[in-house]
Amino acid sequence: MPGCRYQAALIILSLFACFHIRKKDNYKQGLLHLQQGQLAKAENEFLIAIARGDSVERCRGNLIKIYRLRGDSTKIRNQYLALLRDGIVTEDAIKYLADYYEKSGKFHNYYLILRLGASRIPSFGKMVVNRSLLSKLLTGLMTRRSVKDPVGWVIRKGILVPMPDGNFYPDDTVRVENLAVVLSPYLPDPGAVSGSLYPLGYPLAKIEKLGFSSLIYYPSQPLRLKDAFSILDRAKNYLR
Repeated sequence: MPGCRYQAALIILSLFACFHIRKKDNYKQGLLHLQQGQLAKAENEFLIAIARGDSVERCRGNLIKIYRLRGDSTKIRNQYLALLRDGIVTEDAIKYLADYYEKSGKFHNYYLILRLGASRIPSFGKMVVNRSLLSKLLTGLMTRRSVKDPVGWVIRKGILVPMPDGNFYPDDTVRVENLAVVLSPYLPDPGAVSGSLYPLGYPLAKIEKLGFSSLIYYPSQPLRLKDAFSILDRAKNYLR
C-alpha cells in the first residue's frame, strides 16, 4: 500500500509539473512565433495564455504589437480596453483610446477615457485645457451621439462662441474664469454675490456653489484637465 501511494503521488506531481510547464509554454511559444514573424500562431498562443491567466499583461502587449502590424485598430482598442478593465492604466492606452474615439466621433467615450487618464496619470491631470479640448469635453458630456466636428457642435448649440473677430482660436488656453462663464447659463442661481469676485462674480459664485472654493480665488489660472473634469462632473446634471 505505501508503494501504491508513493506511485500515485509521483503521477500527481508529474501531471502538475506538465500542466505548469504547459502554462508557461504558451507565452514563450507565442514570443518565439512572433520573433519568427508567424503572427497567427503567436496570436493563438497569447490568447491561450490569457485564457489561462498566464502573463496576461505581457500577452496583451504582444497582441497589440501583432494588431499594429496588421493595422487592426478595433482589436488594438479591445486589448487596451481589456487592460483598463484589469486595472492597468497606461499612458499608451489612454492616448490610443482617446485618439480612436476622437476619430470615431464618439466623444462620450473620449470624455470617459480622458477622465480616467486624468485621475490615474499625473501628467494627464496636469495638462492645460485649450478651447479645442474643452469643446471635445463639452460635446462628450452633453451628447452620446456621434459628432464629427465638436467645435462646430458647441458653436451651433451656443455653448462656446467665437471671439469678437469671428475666429475660434482652438489653441487658446482656457482659464478657470472662462469655464465659469461657459457654464454659468446652465447652473442654478447662487444667491447674493460678493463684490470681491467682481467682474466675474456671478459665474464664479456658481462654480463655488458646486464646491470649488479654492479654484475661484485664482480665476486667471490655467484650467488643468483634472480640475476641468471635477467641475464638469458636478455640473453635468445641469447641462442635460
